[in-house]
Amino acid sequence: MFIVEINVMNEERLKDDMEDMRVWLDHHCVQPDKFYYTFARLGAICHLEFSVESEAEAFAATFSGHLKKASGVTLTPLSAIVRATP
Repeated sequence: MFIVEINVMNEERLKDDMEDMRVWLDHHCVQPDKFYYTFARLGAICHLEFSVESEAEAFAATFSGHLKKASGVTLTPLSAIVRATP
């Protein structure tokens, strides 16, 4: 299981941001296993669980999310890895 956490710093934008996420998911034919949010001191945190790593990576990259394995280990999306040229 791959978990994406997205910080929404402004509670007033939560509805719009969640709508943007839903549109992206629909457009890419992706269905997360779980989608919920919790309120935090500074806004809200959206939590999405995916069973397919590449879907989780793409979603995290699009919405500046943090990708974690279910074990709690934080992963770096492949798109964020830059190879040094010799």
